[in-house]
Amino acid sequence: RKPITLAEDVSTPEWEAFFQNCSLEGESLTVMARRLLDASIDSGIAGILIDFPKTEGVINLAQERALGLRPYFCLIPFTDILGWQLEVETQTFGEFSLYGNRLTQLRIRDVVTETDPEDEFRQITRPAVRVFEQPVANTQVRHRLFVLRPSEAGQQERWVQTQDTDLSITTIPFCANYSSAPDGFMRARPLLLDIARLNLAH
Repeated sequence: RKPITLAEDVSTPEWEAFFQNCSLEGESLTVMARRLLDASIDSGIAGILIDFPKTEGVINLAQERALGLRPYFCLIPFTDILGWQLEVETQTFGEFSLYGNRLTQLRIRDVVTETDPEDEFRQITRPAVRVFEQPVANTQVRHRLFVLRPSEAGQQERWVQTQDTDLSITTIPFCANYSSAPDGFMRARPLLLDIARLNLAH
């Protein structure tokens, strides 16, 4: 019920800007946290994907700041998580090492909007799947994008890979949030499942 506030030792202009707009769509961290809680209660698990605006070519930190580029949060409901693979091993985050489950692959449902090739004033929304892969720890994460498009004959749709890039990060940028005690990695029961069953029985 209370809004999230920044501690004084991290209250900088950069963090204030992120706090007020953590999704780059005008959504504050308080609103994002509320949506994450709701999604987690519904399915038992939801997640945050940390993304970065797409840029062309290599740019330095000063250019990023001049363009206003920075990471942002994307809420991922459990229904949009199509699948994952994991390994049990040690991960390194800066100066810290953590032993546990490491995502080696994550598949997320998405959509892409494209201009209609037959009508410049119309846009088409197509189903898409994003695949993040990192088979070997501490290596660059590979990102692929598959889009469902009609075939050349225009009759049957097929999945077409439209992107295949190596990201500059060495960890799949996804954080899972559980609403109750997890049954395992990326597995949890909805918080209100027992109440739902009781209502059905009644």
